[in-house]
Amino acid sequence: MMKKELESRVGFILAWGAFAITILVTDRINSDPVNLGKMLLLSVVAFSLLPVLILQRKQLFGNSKFLLFVSVGFIMVAAISIFTSSNPLERGLYGAFGRNTGLVTYSTLIILFLTSSLVSRGRSFHRVESAFLLAGTFNIAISALEGLGFKIFTWQNPYNATLGTFGNPNFISAFMGLFFTFLLVQLLGRSVETKFKLTYSILAIGAIVTIYSSKSLQGALVAVFGSTLALYFFIRSKEGLLKLSYIYLVGLFTTGLIGLAGILNKGPLATYLYGPTVKFRGEYWMAGINMGMENPITGVGIDSYGVYYRTFRELSATVAPGVGVGTDSAHNVFIDIFSGTGFPGLISYVLINGFVLLAAIRHLRKYRAFDSRFLSLFLCWSGYQLQSIASINQLGLAVWGWLFGGLIIAYTKSYSQGEILEKKTKVRSEKPNKEQTVQLLDASTSLKIIGGAIVGLLIALPPFISDVKMRGLFTKNAITAEEVIALGKSWPVDNLRLNKTIFTLANGSNNDKARELALFATSKFPDDYASWWALDQLTREGVPDKEMIRIKLHEIDPYNSAYFKK
Repeated sequence: MMKKELESRVGFILAWGAFAITILVTDRINSDPVNLGKMLLLSVVAFSLLPVLILQRKQLFGNSKFLLFVSVGFIMVAAISIFTSSNPLERGLYGAFGRNTGLVTYSTLIILFLTSSLVSRGRSFHRVESAFLLAGTFNIAISALEGLGFKIFTWQNPYNATLGTFGNPNFISAFMGLFFTFLLVQLLGRSVETKFKLTYSILAIGAIVTIYSSKSLQGALVAVFGSTLALYFFIRSKEGLLKLSYIYLVGLFTTGLIGLAGILNKGPLATYLYGPTVKFRGEYWMAGINMGMENPITGVGIDSYGVYYRTFRELSATVAPGVGVGTDSAHNVFIDIFSGTGFPGLISYVLINGFVLLAAIRHLRKYRAFDSRFLSLFLCWSGYQLQSIASINQLGLAVWGWLFGGLIIAYTKSYSQGEILEKKTKVRSEKPNKEQTVQLLDASTSLKIIGGAIVGLLIALPPFISDVKMRGLFTKNAITAEEVIALGKSWPVDNLRLNKTIFTLANGSNNDKARELALFATSKFPDDYASWWALDQLTREGVPDKEMIRIKLHEIDPYNSAYFKK
């Protein structure tokens, strides 16, 4: 068990670190205004907690050797996939541009997960609840202001829908689905005072409006999933309503099957739930599964799905979504991990989540009371898992999914051992004085936490700086070819940045230098379609290399008729 002053610091970092990661938008300094900044801050937060894991290694080892080994095993498998991939090291470290779910991100998420599994005091859980509440409120407010015409962010919004601080309507929608679930659980709980219930009711309406304005179905599905389960646990907690809860559960299961059938274009709900994006996701899933099946031990490299999509897609994918359409994610986190790290990575990931689910089920079977704190964690974690089946692992969402998972393990263990002393009190009504809240940490531990944060900053800073330079360079009135080439080749190299610089040179009539940079791009990313396509476009007919380039394009994109032998 952590010392009180250490857990106080850890709880603060976990809660407000997750809040800051969620709301951070760097639109005025980055070309990617969402993911790079969130990855950088996530690295700072997580590595500041790494010394705590080391200090608490005996507790961590004693809590669950299995969970620790599987988590470390997942990181090792992901690291191995980097070295076996044909892509450069930095692609595996930092992930695809605009996604950034590489080794650094997953390592930091696991650090958060393991650290949160060690807390045991009610105030730590309360801090996370408060941070999540504030993150949701902040996004509702931002979305409302944007809807009223205020220009909060400078980015272009091609969706004509609410984006919040996530940069994509699907992600803000899913987050609001989790937030609505959280609010409903609080409203159903006994520990919430009347004045807070009024506030939560207003916020719940705001969450619904935000989901509607996002024009995305994800949030609605997550909210329905979470709220129906919340109602089930509420009914189950009432004396004399146990039989009704069974009937409700059967009805819920039946409705779920009908809804699933509708998503698959079958049954009475097909008209409302099925759409072209469902079919597209099926194609994306198959491509990812093909990657994992053909590379079962190491995968194609973590977060390298986008490089290999064309190679492993089915013939039907050239019809819908289309022969010229690419994607950098399977739109399914489990398949993304399988494609990138093979069966070892997938099994490790499933075991981590299975461990959380098993701990939650054991707790639910043992205690029938409607515990709003535990159910908030469990249902929001479950909602995150649900959206991860049909969506992308966006960092603003993922940080809460992994944090809630760790807290579920911590809560179930601490509750059963009677360590959560505040569990029967109304924590929100407490107003501790300064002497109770100010808890000093020894200088040595504080310096280790600060040192860890600096390490995290240095690790995740290079791609952030490169992107800042790219935005700065392309906003200049005049840029030289040498500046463009230097930017394209700067470390860490990125295929999207390289291709953008290649097109910039070509559009500036610097074809020879553009071709030279395209050759560099194909050497760094030997299986990247866009780099080889650019090289093909920049190579004149009759040049001996032309035929070799076309053969390589056919190898990368075997179902594209443009590269069939004539």
